[in-house]
Amino acid sequence: MFGISGTELFMIVVFGLLIFGPDKLPEFGRTVGKIMNEFKRAQESMESMIRAEVYGSERDQRASVSSQAANVNAIDDEDDEDEEDEE
Repeated sequence: MFGISGTELFMIVVFGLLIFGPDKLPEFGRTVGKIMNEFKRAQESMESMIRAEVYGSERDQRASVSSQAANVNAIDDEDDEDEEDEE
């Protein structure tokens, strides 16, 4: 977990108990948990916004390219019909 061995984790908990005391440590843990949860939510929100912008612009480009291709095909079909009428 995060590159921390069991001994290092134990030492962190012991120092936490010495500094904050057994009464304040659970409250401190809850606060840290809430902060991490908010950070994850903000990160997911930012990631979804970036994905929407990136993939949305790619979708728009694909749609414009396909509509341009459809227009070119329609023009080609009209030219073919005009050539058949001339014969």
